Amino acid sequence: RVADAVIDACVAGGPDTVVYDNGTSNVDAGPGLTGEMRLFSLIGATMLDGFGGTGDLAMGAVQTWGSSFVDGSADDWVRAETLVFWHCNPASTRIPDAHFAAEARYRGSKVVTIAPDYSPSALHASLWVHPRQGTDAALALGIARALLERDAIDAAYLREQTDLPFLVRTDTQRFLRQSDLEDGGRDDVFYVWDEVTGSVAEAPGTRGSGGSLALEELAPSLSGKHTVATLAGEVAVVPVLDLLRERLAAYDPAHVESITGVAPGVQENLAALFAGSARTLIYASWGSNKGYHADLLQRSLILLSALRGQHGRSGSGVRFAAWLPFEGGDALLPGSGPSWLQSQVLRFYTPPPRAMEDAIAKATVEGLAW
Repeated sequence: RVADAVIDACVAGGPDTVVYDNGTSNVDAGPGLTGEMRLFSLIGATMLDGFGGTGDLAMGAVQTWGSSFVDGSADDWVRAETLVFWHCNPASTRIPDAHFAAEARYRGSKVVTIAPDYSPSALHASLWVHPRQGTDAALALGIARALLERDAIDAAYLREQTDLPFLVRTDTQRFLRQSDLEDGGRDDVFYVWDEVTGSVAEAPGTRGSGGSLALEELAPSLSGKHTVATLAGEVAVVPVLDLLRERLAAYDPAHVESITGVAPGVQENLAALFAGSARTLIYASWGSNKGYHADLLQRSLILLSALRGQHGRSGSGVRFAAWLPFEGGDALLPGSGPSWLQSQVLRFYTPPPRAMEDAIAKATVEGLAW
């Protein structure tokens, strides 16, 4: 009957009159889901945006890393020295996996639940922190300020794996780019201040530079103001980390308490856990995608992990959500990559980031006048 209905709709009104919604309950069901999506893609059916419909896209991860699928298996919880359930309640929503949190405590891990309600996950936590609803990002920024104040950061990780050493022009508040220094220079080549040579140097591994992030002999500075000769004259530049310190200075314990309701003593305990733990794993779940300004919460959690140099390591980092967690899943989906023509064009030309940003801004203004 379903097949007959699909055929009738295609004949009567065309394949786009068949509407497919994959929902969310079966999104991690494995090959069964990709089978559905492949079928309706090949038919040419209208496929609804499940992310848009349910708010399931981890925008903070997209903005920071370019991917929303940031997760791992729950058995990794056991390897964490500090396990933080932030904006989630796995004791109720991930019952088959909740035992890993209990096992982590048996092994000596601190389990922290950060949630406004005394949830079942809070009941089993070593520490329950309950900020006011919607204020989690402010709490995270307060912890970030405390980490910088304690110098509890992984400088080597920050230099290689983040943009915190990238130089920013103080006159425009934009990254220093090759186009600032050379006629015909690229917009996607950025710079750091090399402590070895005492001069600017290209940051490795960017889109314009290509290659690996490995620094080799390069020693990017994480602080200090310098002067650089640009096409427009001499310009003062500072690394992103200096600007971050200035921005976070406002999030002292009193200010954070006024926003979140979390007392300074509790903030201090939480910051001490982050500063003293070699492996802190923050699990925020799909639920963290759905809040208003959830991207700000997620970016602040990613910042905490980055400052401690913990993302990408076993038993640590940030976890939001994952999809199709089996090898080759994406290959089953038609249209999961660029078309043949797009692939050929991209071999010879990639629009610079600023051109893409300008085009998106123009389309937003003209196409979304509302």
